[in-house]
Amino acid sequence: MPEIKLAGKTYDLEGTTFLDRSKWRNKYARPIIEKLGGSLKDLGLVDLIPKAKAETGTEGETQNGEKPDVLYTVLRQSLNNSSVVIALVSDMIDTAFEAVCSYSKAIADDRDHINKHCTETEVVMALLLMLRVVYPLEVMFGLMGSIG
Repeated sequence: MPEIKLAGKTYDLEGTTFLDRSKWRNKYARPIIEKLGGSLKDLGLVDLIPKAKAETGTEGETQNGEKPDVLYTVLRQSLNNSSVVIALVSDMIDTAFEAVCSYSKAIADDRDHINKHCTETEVVMALLLMLRVVYPLEVMFGLMGSIG
């Protein structure tokens, strides 16, 4: 069960309903992802995709025997570029805070405490974990791989 820690408190990310997560996806996650995508494109990082495909190649394998993930490679290259991270986070930290505090009633009830005591790093890490819960891509891609 995924949990996040904000301002010294732990919150269960599975404690919301599908309907509530769907509303959150539409109000916060989708615009954030679109903004990230636009920022990555503006910064020229989308151009890294062909390079990442060439680096990973279809014949290449990771240490555990799985095919390399091109998207993961691009994201890893992007996040290793500190100017990219600074640009994205500084542009979106307030939006990320709103999204995090709106994820569940338990978190919303502690908004003032979180606002006074959490760090920006906690907010970003919480948002990333929330996005993994509401968009379970590992599960979806794993299922597609087992079908195909």
